[in-house]
Amino acid sequence: MNVQVEEVDLSQAPFSSEKLIDFIESSYDSIVNADDESALKDIWIRNILQRLNKFSSSYKYVVSMTCLESSKDQNTQNNYSISTSFGAIWNPQKDGQFTYRINSKHSDTLDKEYMFTIMWIYK
Repeated sequence: MNVQVEEVDLSQAPFSSEKLIDFIESSYDSIVNADDESALKDIWIRNILQRLNKFSSSYKYVVSMTCLESSKDQNTQNNYSISTSFGAIWNPQKDGQFTYRINSKHSDTLDKEYMFTIMWIYK
């Protein structure tokens, strides 16, 4: 079995990195006032998936969200690190993935960052 580890080449992607960032950020802007954190995450992911599918239905999409959270309290020392790995067997000319991090505007007491990984797989 031949296995290759490669950087993602968005030149073959069905959309640019700017378009993906726009999907993530504009979806967030439309739900930022949601009261329920769990609902916010579900709606956010659903909105991204709907925008991706509307843009190109020739692909299957997977959206993964990781939330990093710490207190904004000056007396609390919260250090966190995160490491993720990803593997797939696919056609690198048609399939790919993109990762993006966004800071939350949702809370005055918590510092939150969301990390998104979007994968597209040609049907």
